[in-house]
Amino acid sequence: MADCNNSHVRMIKARVSRAVRLAAGHGFNVDIKGSLLNIRDERSSGLLLFRSDHIVLQNISVDPAERRRHFGSAMLHLAIAIANQAALRLELIAEPPLRPIQEDLSQPELQAWYRRHQFVAADSALMMRAPDSFVAA
Repeated sequence: MADCNNSHVRMIKARVSRAVRLAAGHGFNVDIKGSLLNIRDERSSGLLLFRSDHIVLQNISVDPAERRRHFGSAMLHLAIAIANQAALRLELIAEPPLRPIQEDLSQPELQAWYRRHQFVAADSALMMRAPDSFVAA
């Protein structure tokens, strides 16, 4: 059992390490806390949680003054590239913040945005995206 847990931890660490290199190669800064990555630049940030069989996109945040200028899309594209590189499903909850501001998308708008990036609804808020069939090495 310990060998199984150790190999599981090593596998996640290797995936996190590859994700850090990919994000840094796109000009993002990355903070690592175990299997949680905080990826950021001056305008946006994203949180990715690595699980053994999928990645959870916990949050994408864009400075309100920079919204609707594709910075959120750039972060989403990076999260998709990381999931593709790891050949893992990407999951998220498509809900607006608890304290939305005027610039935030509504839940239907968020879900439509994610659908444009090949996410499919699993229930009223959970959305998933399978990795692309071609996975870069």
